[in-house]
Amino acid sequence: MENRMRRFFCEKINNGIVSIKGQDAQHMHDVLRMRKGDRLIICSLGKDYVCEITHIDSTSVECKALDEIQNVSEPAIKVTLYQGLPKADKMEYIIQKCVELGVTRIVPVCCARSIVKLDAAGKENKVSRWRKISAEASKQSGRGIIPVVDVPIRVDEIINSHDLAVMFWELDRENRLKSILGNNNFKDIGIFIGPEGGITDAEAQQLLDKGFVSSSLGKRILRTETAGIAALSALMYHYDELG
Repeated sequence: MENRMRRFFCEKINNGIVSIKGQDAQHMHDVLRMRKGDRLIICSLGKDYVCEITHIDSTSVECKALDEIQNVSEPAIKVTLYQGLPKADKMEYIIQKCVELGVTRIVPVCCARSIVKLDAAGKENKVSRWRKISAEASKQSGRGIIPVVDVPIRVDEIINSHDLAVMFWELDRENRLKSILGNNNFKDIGIFIGPEGGITDAEAQQLLDKGFVSSSLGKRILRTETAGIAALSALMYHYDELG
């Protein structure tokens, strides 16, 4: 029954009461035609709650939490994707698919060979759009969280605080992800994917200096919009988070 209910996200629940405002409230009232007494699932801080609507109009919705249920969609492993900025709308596709696959955080990276160059206003508009896509993909795929999409940074601004950080580099013909992972039970992994045209030698060295290890994704060179999805899928399969 619960998995057929609509899912919405809320930052916190106060004394068993959930308040939803803005676009979600309007969507629930005007598009979904939800009404008082309808039940839904509210995701808050990684937990799921079955809730019942006690008030609804086009500007606000209030719900009462009835029961906490187990969320089984979140992977045990946390994966951060550092994605070199691609051109056109490829970033939107990458975000959508990686959220569906279980990514925890996405950090867009402005690389030397990134075709897209964002000014302050462009960054703000893009990040707002990207975060909306992350939220929509989270609802669609039954996630317990909305993966964070950061403001774009440069390679030299990346901070490696992961148990393992892997730079997927087309010039690496020797190292394989399976060998790097081995039997280690890493809990927090960072993966770096370059933009079209790849990364420069200087950028690769910067990442190596930060503790990243380089790896290949196989014998074929993948497009940037394919590489992150492939790497994330391999990680989730390795840690028994897929099929």
